[in-house]
Amino acid sequence: MIVTNMWGEVDPRVGKAREAELMEEDILFKPTIDEGAQITRNDNTVTSAQNIIRLILNNHPLPHTQSLIQNAKVYCSIGNCSGEG
Repeated sequence: MIVTNMWGEVDPRVGKAREAELMEEDILFKPTIDEGAQITRNDNTVTSAQNIIRLILNNHPLPHTQSLIQNAKVYCSIGNCSGEG
């Protein structure tokens, strides 16, 4: 489960472009999505939060997701998750 945030902080077109980039880049979310991960948006509403919780409760992680999580942590630890760009 991948949840994107801060939708109220950016122009909708910019946010959509950033989301597409995250989904298409091999070093970002693409490998996880290719393996069946779902992506959803948190738009800072109660309804959005409830939907995310429902999705998480119904989620059945695949065994290899731990390595993908570790790769994401390494990527962020080298300064690539600053939110800039």
